[in-house]
Amino acid sequence: MVRVGYGFEVSDLAERLRGLVVEARSPDGHLAGRYGGDGAILDVTMTGGMYGLYREHQLERQLAELTTRLWNLTEAQFAQPLRDDGIDFGPERRRYLAGFEQLTATGSAAEDAVTVRTRGLSTWEYTIRAGTLRRVGERDLLAAVRTAVRRLLRKFHLQVFVLRDEVYDLGFPEDLRRELGFGRRGDPGRLYW
Repeated sequence: MVRVGYGFEVSDLAERLRGLVVEARSPDGHLAGRYGGDGAILDVTMTGGMYGLYREHQLERQLAELTTRLWNLTEAQFAQPLRDDGIDFGPERRRYLAGFEQLTATGSAAEDAVTVRTRGLSTWEYTIRAGTLRRVGERDLLAAVRTAVRRLLRKFHLQVFVLRDEVYDLGFPEDLRRELGFGRRGDPGRLYW
């Protein structure tokens, strides 16, 4: 099941995008996710009685696919069809998109019992420490998933801001870049944590 809709009606595009909510299910149909336009997973739920049937590696795969589906739906709502004609899709835009695809971020929660990684927000990978599903209840595990994703997205969005500065020269101060651990403008590897 995949649904896309707006939580409320407004005329301003930015407000509509902030109100965008997408929903999807995992391949096995037992996880449901709801992703907000602001880039935060609003909710992840599980079909009753399924928690005890999952093993860590199975749940990792289902979560990764669910997150991928949610991101793809969100991205589809933001993206407009682009064509690379050399004018509208100039060298800066190409450089930005190539850099975006290479950005990586990691988030973890519950003392690293749940870790999530992404590359370009198109590839997602979860790691659930062995034995976690026996030690932690469903509610706590899903809360840890939400926390890990929130932490990942915070790091990722900061990297996007720095990438925009790299490509479009927005004037991000060098001392703040160093303080945040990004190094000097133009340094190789400066965007990856």
